Amino acid sequence: MVVTALNTHELVKRLTSVGFSGEQAEALRAALRQGQDIDLSSLATKADLLVLKSDIAAATKTDIAEVKAEILKWMMGQTAVMIGIALAFAHLGGH
Repeated sequence: MVVTALNTHELVKRLTSVGFSGEQAEALRAALRQGQDIDLSSLATKADLLVLKSDIAAATKTDIAEVKAEILKWMMGQTAVMIGIALAFAHLGGH
C-alpha cells in the first residue's frame, strides 16, 4: 500500500474553488488528516489470514478424525451389546 502525504493547503484551495465554504473545506481537511493518522498496525494482513486459514483447516481435519474415532468406538460398543443380547436369547431359547 502506497501512502502519500496529503497536501492540506492544496485540498482546501481546491474545495473552496468548487463551492465549499472555508469552514466546510477545513472540516473535510481535518477529517481526512485524522484518517491518515489512524494506526493500522494491528489490522490483519493477507499473510495473517492465510496462516489462520491453514490453522483452521488443520484443526478441522483433526476434529473430523477424532469424531470418526469416537463414532467407531460407539459402533463397536453397540455391536458388542447386540451380540451379547443375541447370545442371551440363544442361550434362553436352548433351555
